Amino acid sequence: MFTITPPDEIISKLREDYYNMTGVWVNPSDVESFIIDLIAYNQTQLEGKINYYRKQNFLRYASGEALDLLGEWFGVVRLPPQPAKTTVRFTFETPHPQVIIDENIKLVAKDGRTIFKPSETVIVPADVQTSDVVYECETAGTVGNGFVAGEINQLVSPVSYILKAENITVSTGGTEAEDDDHLRDRIRLAPWRFNTAGSKKGYIFWAMTADSSIIDVNVYSDSTTPGEVFVIVLTKDLPVPQTVLDKVSQILSAEDVRPLTDLVHINAVTEVPYDVEVGLTLLPDYVPMTSQILEEANKRVEEFILETRSKIGRAINPDVLVYKLMDIKGVFKVDVISPAYTEINRNEVGVGRVVGVSVA
Repeated sequence: MFTITPPDEIISKLREDYYNMTGVWVNPSDVESFIIDLIAYNQTQLEGKINYYRKQNFLRYASGEALDLLGEWFGVVRLPPQPAKTTVRFTFETPHPQVIIDENIKLVAKDGRTIFKPSETVIVPADVQTSDVVYECETAGTVGNGFVAGEINQLVSPVSYILKAENITVSTGGTEAEDDDHLRDRIRLAPWRFNTAGSKKGYIFWAMTADSSIIDVNVYSDSTTPGEVFVIVLTKDLPVPQTVLDKVSQILSAEDVRPLTDLVHINAVTEVPYDVEVGLTLLPDYVPMTSQILEEANKRVEEFILETRSKIGRAINPDVLVYKLMDIKGVFKVDVISPAYTEINRNEVGVGRVVGVSVA
């Protein structure tokens, strides 16, 4: 459906057409041969562009703006970037009058360029010694994540009665704009949004709409308690930030989303740690390439860990690891010391770490 005519076939057809029109067969050294090659190259490029833009009409292949336009058919809009947030504790001189903490009172992180401002205006009563205020990064995205307590403490300009201001929590929750894969998954789930979140996929759609850092959601209900629904959330960063769980709770609590008879519990995924330790036996001719094979093997191990880490309830299966490593040219045998096969529950995710990849 989307095949491109091989350049050799185009050149052969052009040569035949030229011969039929002129009665002269073009030799490789003729200038006409160069022109034919140029026409064939341009035709191949044109076919490639035509196929690319045809594919943009299909959800499986669409990207960027084309994917945004497909989402509009279902009322699904790409999630915008979100700023990182943290709690800042202010210490005041006493006595002091009423102090207003507004967007003009900004703080700079230790890197000297990342600026935070209040999420909303806070009025601090007179003579209060300390007050905690939620601050957010001025720049949306992940740039504001990861500043530990005390690293956001420089006032952009001095403020009367404020002795000290510093964050007391790690700045988290900053996300980039929703990527194509995440948006594509939500568009596929969109048909289940047209009623309420009563169906499993309906709940998954609305939960994933809460934040672009959510990479998987599992929904289930125990038969012992009718109407009780458990929504398990997995994010790119672990543990799952409470701010993300709050967003999911808020969006699933809307009157036009949650069925009135459902009691919904929003929970972070439970991490199941495991170690990866493997030994490789190489074919004799490939022993001189040990370092290159080890480098590739470590990549395959990280790939295995990422695949397990990205899906709730995915079993830790060492056979998959063996398959990946045996595919490396020169590897004769794979001995998996750990992990052992482990079933993962519907509210858990396997989180691995590399202990060692060695060659016997």
